[in-house]
Amino acid sequence: MKKKNIILCLIMLITLFSITGCGFTKKEKSSENNKYDGYELVTDLGKVDYASIEVLVMFDGVLYGKANVVIDYAGGTQKIGVIDKLIPNKYVPKLDNETNTKELLNAEVYDKSEKNIILKYDNDYVLFVKIDK
Repeated sequence: MKKKNIILCLIMLITLFSITGCGFTKKEKSSENNKYDGYELVTDLGKVDYASIEVLVMFDGVLYGKANVVIDYAGGTQKIGVIDKLIPNKYVPKLDNETNTKELLNAEVYDKSEKNIILKYDNDYVLFVKIDK
């Protein structure tokens, strides 16, 4: 009889944990959502023909996307900043020096103009273009 009760209790516990998922996933998602309250989702940006909306950077209050072109840049200018904050890739960066792409973390910023910046990462210079929201 004791074995039967123990087995029944174990089955009930397993069923309970499988239904609730122990609550770990919900807590993790909840804390992430709270941390990124006020961030726009990348899916809400809309299509941009001249740049990627998945590879984004915020610098000096301007949102930039990786340009859909290849550049030939020799460098020679001084570094003006570093991208040093990483957020999940489903969000649009909103703070300066923030990116949603792990490869851009610690990228160096060069040659800022009104509509472009150049980032150096993975030993390459890459053009980023202003995204108008």
